[in-house]
Amino acid sequence: MSKKGKILVFVLIFIGVILEELSMYVVPFMDEIKALEGPLFVAGMLLLLGMVYFLNKRNANNKEWNQMKKSFSESFGESIKQNVGDIVIDTSEAILDSCINEGIMKEIPILKYFVTVGKVYDDIKGRIFLAKMRIFIQSFNAGCASEEDVKKRRETVNKKNRNEELAYISVIIDSFLDFEKPEILAKLYLAYLDQHISWNEFCAYSEITNSLLRMDIDYLKNNQTVSTKNNIITSELLRLTGSGMMYSYQNDSPWVENEQGYLVMFESGFERVSSKERIFSRTEFGEKYINIILSYK
Repeated sequence: MSKKGKILVFVLIFIGVILEELSMYVVPFMDEIKALEGPLFVAGMLLLLGMVYFLNKRNANNKEWNQMKKSFSESFGESIKQNVGDIVIDTSEAILDSCINEGIMKEIPILKYFVTVGKVYDDIKGRIFLAKMRIFIQSFNAGCASEEDVKKRRETVNKKNRNEELAYISVIIDSFLDFEKPEILAKLYLAYLDQHISWNEFCAYSEITNSLLRMDIDYLKNNQTVSTKNNIITSELLRLTGSGMMYSYQNDSPWVENEQGYLVMFESGFERVSSKERIFSRTEFGEKYINIILSYK
């Protein structure tokens, strides 16, 4: 409760006590206002009872909220299990329905958390969210090939309260428009937990992943350097340079360096200048992103 809220509660309780005191010890002895004895008593009692109810309700809500925060982080830790097979990305109705299956929720406790606490399964949007969250957890567990791996991951996750991190991840997952990006997000989070990237880098990569099209990510994965001519630039290159994953420069010099280190001119150099050749290459930021995607299973 804020400082202003505490002051308001104190003032209302004080007014309630004053009204009770007046109704019992002052008003009965003053004939001109004796008729107000009953109303003042009732008003004071209602005010005090209202404050008692409010404070009890607030304490109950605080306990419930603290338990929710605790269970959020704990349920994620309990969802870390040994990898039992390949990740299957399936958007069929059967898969969406299976996300609220008791067996699946027992296997992945964080899904149960969202179903019981978040009430997210009542519509198709909620079921799609659960399906994407399931893919995220399965992808996170893909690197856990042994019980030792599971123990290590759980210890890393449980070192501190990760409610804010998990809340951010949940928002990002909910915003994804396809079922493949949660797998990438899981790899990014693993890289963060393994201290290969900072939290700020994780957030940047997460939001860039959300803004890029899936074909952009595939293009970046398959092309470290691309040459274009006559200003013919694909939409993938435009989006990747705009996101900081690639940079470009125009190769407008006819000079080239030969094997002896001398600058010389060839006909190909003039062709390059006339065709307005532009080179696109991965930035260091983009290179690290691809390495994370490829290095984690």
